[in-house]
Amino acid sequence: MLRIIVKENDDGSEVRLSGRLAGEYVAEAKQVCFSAAEPLLIDATELQDADADGFALLAKLIDGGARVEGLSGYLAMRVDALRRRSRS
Repeated sequence: MLRIIVKENDDGSEVRLSGRLAGEYVAEAKQVCFSAAEPLLIDATELQDADADGFALLAKLIDGGARVEGLSGYLAMRVDALRRRSRS
């Protein structure tokens, strides 16, 4: 299960992801994030896990200029590894 909370203001958007970014929730998160006003801040403090599609979405958001805060060490390592592989 994934909980998505969006806060928009004049300075951009903040999207808080809580739970597991996986399965059907990846498409929902993608739609929310790509329709949010820029600059985009992803608050991943309460993100517990992700599947391959969830990690790919996080990598794509970061590569697109989003700032991600609060990502656990393990999740950050997985996203970074995916981003490195896509560049080579």
